[in-house]
Order: sequence, then structure tokens, then C-alpha cells
Amino acid sequence: MIDPQTHYPNRDTEWRRSLAALTEAAYPVVEHLKMAWKRAFPTLQAIAEGFRTLPERSRVALLQLGTQGWYLDPNLPANALFELAESFSGTSKEAANEFLCKWIDNHLDETEKLLAERFPNRQHILREAFEAHRLKLYAASTPLFLAQADGICQQLHDIQLFKKTRSGKMQLKVRVETLEIGEYEKVLLTPLLEALPITASAKARSELNNHLNRHAILHGENVNYGTHENSCRAISLITYVSWVLVEIMPNQTLNHTDSSTLRSGESEA
Repeated sequence: MIDPQTHYPNRDTEWRRSLAALTEAAYPVVEHLKMAWKRAFPTLQAIAEGFRTLPERSRVALLQLGTQGWYLDPNLPANALFELAESFSGTSKEAANEFLCKWIDNHLDETEKLLAERFPNRQHILREAFEAHRLKLYAASTPLFLAQADGICQQLHDIQLFKKTRSGKMQLKVRVETLEIGEYEKVLLTPLLEALPITASAKARSELNNHLNRHAILHGENVNYGTHENSCRAISLITYVSWVLVEIMPNQTLNHTDSSTLRSGESEA
């Protein structure tokens, strides 16, 4: 029988020497990696924290825009949501309004084309609404966009866009709570699920001056709504609705709650 110690007398010594050499050669690499990790760790922590807080930051930013009557366009640059929210919460509201109006006007043709393709049954009405906007007939364009946003929600999900239960809860929120969608998807729906000036009650909207309020405009309470900003806001709403109610809340995934549950407590629309 072969004795390893006599047959390979120097094997252990050679192995130790090889390991020592490998360790010595690897040491600078390991030290470099350790230093790189130390430098990168704060950045990685910041990235992780950013991802962790993103849903809440997005929710707050979306509500900040909604408070001013604006809704997210998915084609806006990625950082625009937070920059606009910061502007609206500070002293740059006019600049933010101006930016969003220019954005709407610069993308008017493609927005009209997209809406017409998605909702061909509404194409003739949308054409008149966009034409009125181009002709600066904002008292005509604004209610048309608001009404079509309502109709799109009804068409897709059999729920009125801004209908509330008697308890004041948005009916759309009741529906969303039955859906199996991700947390961030629910965040993107936030402006349609929470109380904002567009759905303010009679008492609350008396303090809103010329804010975009669906009921006041469609029911003739507000006769001074016909501004360029309000028409652009209404376009931002219908653009947003046509996006989130198709892409984020697809009707084929709906758990169709008994309509009697949703309608048992209807209030002002």
C-alpha cells in the first residue's frame, strides 16, 4: 500500500507554500474590495432607502399635484413628479402651472390621437373638445373633458369616476380594495381614491375660488372656470384616467363587487 507521506514527501509543504502565495497575492485585491464597499455603502444605503420610501413619496407628490388640479402624465420625465410637487408646496406654483400647461399644449396632438385610439366610440366628442381648446374656447372644452373622463371610468369599470358612498368614501376606492394589484400600483391610483378639490362638497368648494371642481362646472355653479389652466387641467385628468384605468387597473382583473354594495350609499356626483 502506498504511504502518502513517503510517496509524496513534499506535498504538504508545497500546498502550504502555494496557499501562502495565493493569500499574499489576493490580499491587495481583498483590501481594494473592502475599501470600495466602504465607499459604496452609503450610496447603496441611500438607494435602498429611496426604494423603501418611494411609494409614500409618490403618494404625497401625486396628492400635491391633485390638490392643484393636476394629474400625472406617464410621459413626464421621471423626476418631474417630485420637482413639481416641491414647486406646488413652495413659492413656485405659477411656474409649475405654466410648465404643465406648456406640456399639455406641446403634446396636444399625440394626446388626442391616443385617446381616440383607445376610445373610438368617443372620438367625435374628443375631437370637438380638443378643437375648442385649440380655439381657446375653454368654457366649452373643460366640461367636455371632465364629462368624458367620467364616461371612460363608467365604460371601463361600471363606476362613476367621482361617486362617493354616504360615508364619503370614493366608490372607486371600494373597488380597488378588492383588486390583487401591487402596492405601488395602488399608489398611482391615489388621486382618484382620496378627497381632492375636484370632488369637494358644496361647503368646501365655496372656499376654492376658481379651482377645478367637477360638480361646480358640470352643474353650472361656477361660471368663471373657462380658463386656459382649467382646460389643461381637465386634459391632464382625462389623460391620467385613460392611463391608470387601462394600464394600472385593467378591467379584466376586476373582482366585480356586487353593484348593490357600491351603490347602496351614493352621494353627490
